[in-house]
Amino acid sequence: MHGFHSVPPTLKQVPSKQVPRLFILGGAAKASLVARELGCEIVASEIALSVHAMEVAEAGLVDCAVVELVLHNGIADTVIRALQRRDVPVIICSSIMRNAVAELYPGAAVLANPYSLEELRDAIACALKPVTC
Repeated sequence: MHGFHSVPPTLKQVPSKQVPRLFILGGAAKASLVARELGCEIVASEIALSVHAMEVAEAGLVDCAVVELVLHNGIADTVIRALQRRDVPVIICSSIMRNAVAELYPGAAVLANPYSLEELRDAIACALKPVTC
């Protein structure tokens, strides 16, 4: 265990399936715009690795996560793996070779930076409705 003992106050209630809940780690501008278009609630938006980011990931009470792999203060590996352990669909945005990232994180959608709003919109919509993708 990682010493995680409590759920952040904003995540204590089980999410309603009516409004998809999105976690953003990294470049939030595009993801925030797309989230609003798709009617998602942004549960948390962090620009860097932090205790709160890890708490959100470990709580697993989000429907999808958009994560920049390389952040100014480190690599988001532990956050991505925590989300995947909780079966949260993860969209990884990265300047690193797309195929290598896809191999490291099976099941995650990988967008190569720079990506378009349309690519991000499609990835989030697919993550929220995987049966149709």
